[in-house]
Amino acid sequence: MTLHHVGYLVADIGAAAEEFILLGFSQEWEPIYDEARDARICFLQTGGTRIELICPASPASPYAPLLKKFKNAPYHLCFETDGLEEAQAELFSRGYVPVRPPEAAPALGGRRVAFFMHGGVGLIELVERAC
Repeated sequence: MTLHHVGYLVADIGAAAEEFILLGFSQEWEPIYDEARDARICFLQTGGTRIELICPASPASPYAPLLKKFKNAPYHLCFETDGLEEAQAELFSRGYVPVRPPEAAPALGGRRVAFFMHGGVGLIELVERAC
């Protein structure tokens, strides 16, 4: 597994993207709307580091309570893997608890992702490697 991105909650995706650009990041594409998560998402990168900006689109978004609690802040690490099922089994065997079953992620070109929680690490996302 390799680090793919750091997930970063934001209240205003446009303002956050502008500020990260001033810090030297470049935006990979315009924010997209993820209907399943009711959120706007975009990716930025610099020097091999990628961040995912996630902004709840409404109070009904599952990210809205997280943003209310943590404010603008990083909140998960995403790891890219060649074998999603094998990586999930490995994490589960090491005490990670599944949070969301695998599902397609529009912001990642429809690649499947799965989320896990661990008391010593926090929230981890797995994404299958692009073909």
